[in-house]
Amino acid sequence: MRSPKRFVVPRTSSFDIRRALLVTLCFVVAGAVAQQRKFDHIIMVMEENRSFDHLLGWSKQLGIDGLTGQESNPVSTVIANSPRVFVDADAPYVANVDPDHTTYATTSKIFGMRQLESGNYTETMQGFVEWQHFLGNENNTKYGGVMSMFSPARLPVMNQLAAEFTVMDRFFASVPGCTWPNRQFAMAGTSGGNTETFFWNHGIPGELFPQKTIFDQLSDEGLSWKNYYADTPWELMMESLAHHPDRLQPIERFYEDAAAGTLPSYGFINPRTGINVTTGAGANDMHPDHDVALGEQFYKDIYEAVRASPAWNRTLLIITFDEHGGFYDHVTPPSENIPAPDDSAAFPDLYFKFDRLGLRIPTLLISAWNPKGSVINRPPAAQMPANNSEYDLTSIPATIRKLFNMSSGPLTRRDAWAATFEHIFSEATPRTDCPEKLVPAPPPSRDEHDLEENRPISHLQRDIATMLHQLTGEGHRDEELAKLPTDIRQLPSALKRQGELSQWLLGRFEHHQHKTRQWKTHKSVSASTLPYKVVVDTTLSPVWLLGGDLAWDLNNGTNCGYLTITTRSLRENSTGVPYCLTHNVSAPAGEVITVIPCYPTASPCYNRDPNQRWVYNGMDSSIRPFDDQDVCITTNYNFGDKTPYFAQCNQSVNQAWAYMGRGPGMANIGTLFFGVGVADLGVVLNL
Repeated sequence: MRSPKRFVVPRTSSFDIRRALLVTLCFVVAGAVAQQRKFDHIIMVMEENRSFDHLLGWSKQLGIDGLTGQESNPVSTVIANSPRVFVDADAPYVANVDPDHTTYATTSKIFGMRQLESGNYTETMQGFVEWQHFLGNENNTKYGGVMSMFSPARLPVMNQLAAEFTVMDRFFASVPGCTWPNRQFAMAGTSGGNTETFFWNHGIPGELFPQKTIFDQLSDEGLSWKNYYADTPWELMMESLAHHPDRLQPIERFYEDAAAGTLPSYGFINPRTGINVTTGAGANDMHPDHDVALGEQFYKDIYEAVRASPAWNRTLLIITFDEHGGFYDHVTPPSENIPAPDDSAAFPDLYFKFDRLGLRIPTLLISAWNPKGSVINRPPAAQMPANNSEYDLTSIPATIRKLFNMSSGPLTRRDAWAATFEHIFSEATPRTDCPEKLVPAPPPSRDEHDLEENRPISHLQRDIATMLHQLTGEGHRDEELAKLPTDIRQLPSALKRQGELSQWLLGRFEHHQHKTRQWKTHKSVSASTLPYKVVVDTTLSPVWLLGGDLAWDLNNGTNCGYLTITTRSLRENSTGVPYCLTHNVSAPAGEVITVIPCYPTASPCYNRDPNQRWVYNGMDSSIRPFDDQDVCITTNYNFGDKTPYFAQCNQSVNQAWAYMGRGPGMANIGTLFFGVGVADLGVVLNL
């Protein structure tokens, strides 16, 4: 048997952020320019919730840092002589428990309750069984199966890929916790303070994470990118993805792009999160409650598509996982002098400082430029921006910039610190012995189709569904919800079975795409070409007969500090969304006021267009943009000008707007009139 090639250097312990930045800058301005560019395309597949030992710990034939069989965990770290549970090779393809992998649970699993209670913060990797025992996962579930691993024979595709190409056996999740923070690190080098799944930016529902991502850097340098998905993209809480609907493509497009040799510079592939009951395609995300055999088939299909592509010799395929999923790994995650990515406060785990990495996760590097059967352990000195740099998910964007000779610098301090792996692509010419087809994947588990269809929706699935529901803004007005097709109209809380999920996600995401495309189109054209315009005229003016709306709703956001001003009866035909009073980004004096459909909703706290946010100043009855309260909506109607515009606030009568809206004893006719009732603010067709 051929010995694997290992790439190992001794580890040093100190960290110097100045050295990290200096080395990174040197690579950007000098080394990267001189480096031969071997890749035009980088494709990354990110699967779910498996530790390195769980999938590859028994694959010692690869030459990896794996298991000996002597690894164990006590049922309790507090009780002396507690029974111990040893690692085995009996992991089921479909787990009967989703082990806890929240940030707090993972912290307890790494340290053990005894260590945490005593204040002795030394990592022991002895708390995995203990935490699942605490949750009630007793012997009938083998404590959530956290000590059960897969033998090489049961994962033939992954083991063949590792043997043919490169496996990284010291590659860590960026956060010792769950899905979303780690996926955010893989894209932005930070989670913006997020420590758990399904939390918007610091807990504000609908508030997207605004951090710059590797996608933004690629766009800045004229390089293309796509996010491929099966039923929905998973990372729509990131503004860079949510607001670029045309970059989000169904998985079928990936196979078309691969066959045509037109893959993007960077492609990020999301797996299927729910079974499609129409086609019978089961979830292939390898989440613990889903069939690992389908995950094997998934990256077999991805590999064979890339291998058959005309662009194979210029393509790098990365297969990785977002985090450990609560499963045991014997390697202690690094925790000394790990730089926090930025100054974002942690939420909701306020104690977490982002100064520890997560557990090891399986990561494969696949291309014609890799030495066959190579293993990357600790990074070589030349790939370490700091003395203690390690491989984590942030290493991916850091390496992408090097492989593409990009001029962009690090996204965050963690990005500047992360080790890179461009050295492994060391072959002088592309290999010609890479297999065109891989061994067969394990067959789907017996009866799994029916079992999965009727299985209760998981926490992760409900999180993704709830995120999409809030992202699209439905449910705040009946007429908006009524515009949805019947099969996706129900709320996430009403979804009960996994068989109901996939089509619902796909429909909601397509609705988000439609709303976002429409919004971006309206934002990109001049006011003169919009379908409606805002005017000031008398109530009896014939102009209102042209079609439009004379009544407004002032929608208060009690938790967001601003309001939206929306048409009472006028609705966008395809979505049922009302039109929102809108201004341009800078709201300069003299700018006209427009109306476009509210994005994505009229509800102030879920509205994501900052130019549709207003304040109504009760002191002088002025209406001001929330983001520039020195200017006011102004009219010169008394001088024959019927077009409202912005001017510096001066407390004049031409900036005073009375609202006949909701209130005790009020008729609630919804009119906004200026001065002493001379004329009303309204919307008419832009003829």
